[in-house]
Amino acid sequence: MSDSEFMELISNSLISTTLSYGDAAGSVALDFFEESTGLEAKNTDLAKVPRFVNDKYREKVDQYAANNALHGDEFMEACGNIMQSEVLQQANRTMINAGKRYGLRFARVPQGGECAFCAMLASRGFVYSEAGANSHYHNHCKCKVVAGKPGTKVGGYDHTKTEKSFNTICKNLGIKESLEEVENNKELRDKVLAEAGRRNKDWLYRGEVTKPWYIKPREKLSADEKRGIDILSSMGFSPVALPEDAPDGSKNIDFWLRDQHLFVEHKNAGGGKHSIEDNLGSAKKKWDNLKCDQPKIVILTTEGSTRSYEDDMRSIRRCKRYYDEVWYVPPGGTDFLIIKNEG
Repeated sequence: MSDSEFMELISNSLISTTLSYGDAAGSVALDFFEESTGLEAKNTDLAKVPRFVNDKYREKVDQYAANNALHGDEFMEACGNIMQSEVLQQANRTMINAGKRYGLRFARVPQGGECAFCAMLASRGFVYSEAGANSHYHNHCKCKVVAGKPGTKVGGYDHTKTEKSFNTICKNLGIKESLEEVENNKELRDKVLAEAGRRNKDWLYRGEVTKPWYIKPREKLSADEKRGIDILSSMGFSPVALPEDAPDGSKNIDFWLRDQHLFVEHKNAGGGKHSIEDNLGSAKKKWDNLKCDQPKIVILTTEGSTRSYEDDMRSIRRCKRYYDEVWYVPPGGTDFLIIKNEG
């Protein structure tokens, strides 16, 4: 069998398998629709495989063959993955057919192991139209489309926890737009997704906080350091309080974010108008002394400060030579604003 004949065989096998298993997936979707909504599904809701899927398979097979050994495991795995995605899409298309007959909206329900992008879509709940539910898929996507309306319950799915996490990230980044606006704005979406990629998945998806670890005992932390590590934990990080290698604390960074592989130095700028510059300069000297090539991140608490927010922002931006990122906590604050040195 020639290579071209083999590729034709693969393409035909993909479409025939999708036709068979796609009907089975659609039938399961109809059963779930009736169970979750209490409404009647019809056999006519069963989605037909769109014509473009055949063209998509041929295009992908050609693409995979160009980048992998034709009879190798990687080529066969790539073909299997694209077929699995299309079979799952048949269930989603069927769910949409059933739901739109009743004028229902749709949610994107993750199945575990989802990427930050899919988590953001899932955080919206039952807001998507047919067009919205059908868009924004990627290879290996396992997200399910579920028909319903605000208040519909789906076992294991509570979009409000994910929504809260993404709203927190937007606040951390100083983004005032709604999640809907963020989803439809590539620049904002990319910023939010990049930051979401730094947070623990349990926090992002379910709002579960990872408790801090203490190599330096908590009772030896100052009140401001305790505030700093507690805020890091509540914001979806995995902070570790590090021991001091010198009596004055000059030879260690205060916190290690173990899941993010980042060091974070803590400073409290509670003094007068030069306190921020003095503290950020001190943090910079510590990074330089340790010859640490990690990003220079400072969580900057401001307990005891009488300065205005505007004055603090001006001071931080004037001192950008001292840091890569400042995570600014206002007096009495329970979260932070991320200020990046972008040159």
